Amino acid sequence: MKPLTKEQSDMIVKYSHIADIQASIAKKKYSKFMDHDELLSSAYFGLIYAVAHYDGIGCIEAYIATKCKFEIINDIRIKTNAKRIGSKYIPVDIISLDSVFDLQYKDDNIDDKIMLDEAINELPIKCLKVIRLSLKGYTLENIAEMNGYTKQYASLLIIKARKILKNKLTKE
Repeated sequence: MKPLTKEQSDMIVKYSHIADIQASIAKKKYSKFMDHDELLSSAYFGLIYAVAHYDGIGCIEAYIATKCKFEIINDIRIKTNAKRIGSKYIPVDIISLDSVFDLQYKDDNIDDKIMLDEAINELPIKCLKVIRLSLKGYTLENIAEMNGYTKQYASLLIIKARKILKNKLTKE
C-alpha cells in the first residue's frame, strides 16, 4: 500500500467523527468483549483503510461507516474466538498480538518459539522490518521515521503483518 497523500490525511481528520460514532455504538453492545479504546482503535483502522481505498464512487461516509463496523465486528470475532497456538489456547487479536508475542519471550515451550519465529521470518520484508522494530519497543513514530514512511503507512504495515501472523498461527 502506498503512503497516504495529504488529501487522504485530511480526509481522515475530516471523517474521524464517523469512527468515533461507530465505536460508541459498538460500546453499547460489545463492551464486555472490548473496552472503548480497543473499539475506537478498530474503528480508526477501518477509517484509514476506507480512506486509502476509496475510489470516488458512492458515498464516502457510508463506505467509512461500513469499514469501521466491519473492523470492529471482525476484531470482536477474533478476540472472542480463542485458537490453539502451540500448547496454549489464547485469544488472537489482530490489533494487539502481544499475547502471541509473549510466547517468544516468556514461554519455555521451544516449539511455540520456533513456530512464532518462523512465522515472523516469513513476513514480507517491509512488514518484517516494522514488526521487528515494534517488538523491540519502538514507537510508531520512530518506526516510520527510521524507514522513511509516513506514520499511517507504518501503521498499515504493522496491521498487515499482524493479519498475516494471525492467519499463519491459527491454521489448524
